[in-house]
Amino acid sequence: MENLHNYFDFRIKRESGEIIRTTMAFLRREYKPIVRLLFTYVFPFMVLYAVMQVQLSLKLIEMNDGIAAIDPDKLVGEMGGVMKHLMFSLFFNVFVQSLLAGAIYSYIQVYRENDGQASFGEVTQRLFPNSLKALAAALVVTVFALTGFFFFIIPGIFIANTLSLAMFVAVFENKGVGNAIERSWRLVRKNWWQTLALNISGILIVYLSSIVFSLPLYIYDIFNAPPTGAELQLDNLPAWRLAMMGLSVAVSSLFTVVPFIFLALQYFNLSEETEGETT
Repeated sequence: MENLHNYFDFRIKRESGEIIRTTMAFLRREYKPIVRLLFTYVFPFMVLYAVMQVQLSLKLIEMNDGIAAIDPDKLVGEMGGVMKHLMFSLFFNVFVQSLLAGAIYSYIQVYRENDGQASFGEVTQRLFPNSLKALAAALVVTVFALTGFFFFIIPGIFIANTLSLAMFVAVFENKGVGNAIERSWRLVRKNWWQTLALNISGILIVYLSSIVFSLPLYIYDIFNAPPTGAELQLDNLPAWRLAMMGLSVAVSSLFTVVPFIFLALQYFNLSEETEGETT
């Protein structure tokens, strides 16, 4: 909600639709300093992550060539390489998302403490310590969620949703990983379905942004697909297509800031609902 001084008060109980609208209004109002912050400290690492994703796609194409050629030795070698690359890419993405969370949550901290005035220098001072707190929480949550998905998808969804506030709690309340996870569990269980709806909405926004930025690639592939029965060859992929693939990954990753703000507002929402007080 916005007051007469154009200050967005995060500490208000809101319904899901209000959280989404407030997030969009906040980003419209604060997009200049937020974009500067993200492009200065986060986007370079998103570009590195995008390069990894392009390399992973190339390895998958190479593995597909091994399957087509029925070359067991090549196939086993490529599968090993793909799995190592996939795991490294996964945890590097956790690092990037933690850096993004540290950036936007530091901005929200300073914004609230100064009644809507967020100094770039003050945000920068908090960014890296807050990102480390977010990273510690994110790594533990990721391991728990992956374990849940490994056994069955439902436990993975339950864990990921229930612990989705852990990064914000670790940053905003300055709690250790264990306490942040316990706090997130206690808050989310009071309104688990609303939190799930917000998480799904955030995922859809990121996914749709990825489709929009990848649209030129889809169009190119439609008109330049290999003949029926032919295999896609690495030599047939132009350099600009690989560059566009990486750029679409990097730019669409910036939209993850939207679900992070959803969760920040949900934290205050649930705090007001369950306790009537926040820091």
